[in-house]
Amino acid sequence: MKFAKSINYVSSALKALEFYKNAFGFEIEYIHDSQEYGELNTGDTILAFASDDQKKKSLKNVQDKDYLKTELQFITNDVSAAFKKAVLAGGVPLKHPIQKPTGQTVALIKAIDGTFIELITPPNS
Repeated sequence: MKFAKSINYVSSALKALEFYKNAFGFEIEYIHDSQEYGELNTGDTILAFASDDQKKKSLKNVQDKDYLKTELQFITNDVSAAFKKAVLAGGVPLKHPIQKPTGQTVALIKAIDGTFIELITPPNS
């Protein structure tokens, strides 16, 4: 298991990226064409920002999405096993493991402290 990124949900992803660039010198690594999601070059672990509108799209049909402001993402080769382990430990299933059109498998849980966690296979796996 590898800690991959932290995604912070904000009113404007572009404004947040520009703030961190100007305030701390992080370079903007990636901005989606929609400008609703972007990542900073912060080393091995990604600090990302997504708009509240993007959160609503990503979490449609998920209860309690309005209070979620931070997402932690963990990369694992076995999303199903990690999902089951997290649920047995008290995590609340939000989305059971599914394979996306990109080929990656993803799942979503809410940790016991309310943190939103995405489990995802490595890119191109």
